[in-house]
Amino acid sequence: IDFRELIIDLESRLCISDLTDWYRVSNVMLRAYGYPETLTRPGNLLKILKSTYPEFPWNSSMFSVFRKKSSQWWLLKTISKLLPSGFQIFEDYVNPNLNFGSSGRPIQLDIFVPRLSLALEFQGRHHYANHRFFGQIRDYRNR
Repeated sequence: IDFRELIIDLESRLCISDLTDWYRVSNVMLRAYGYPETLTRPGNLLKILKSTYPEFPWNSSMFSVFRKKSSQWWLLKTISKLLPSGFQIFEDYVNPNLNFGSSGRPIQLDIFVPRLSLALEFQGRHHYANHRFFGQIRDYRNR
């Protein structure tokens, strides 16, 4: 397998514009695009990236960050592909004009495109299934 070619193909498919974007890529994404299991084994992606980009100071701990929001990042990249250049797109945007009625806390928007007044909420797995970080789904829904 020519891993350099594979990495370049993935960069195109995932709209990777900066090498730090690789920290947000998940094994689920790699498998969804049909890439070999070799790539998704623990530590292999990092090894391949180090050989492809040896000059970059890779931080191995960033590949195992639990809350890297890979799917939300992918949604951001997809939206940026769909919109003409020049549109500002924000991730995890705290809108000072939107507050939760009951608590008054500001609302954080997963993806926000101000020019279109468009906000997107990515419904991650914790919205519909029990999750070790977020807890039981019934508790999450009650919040």
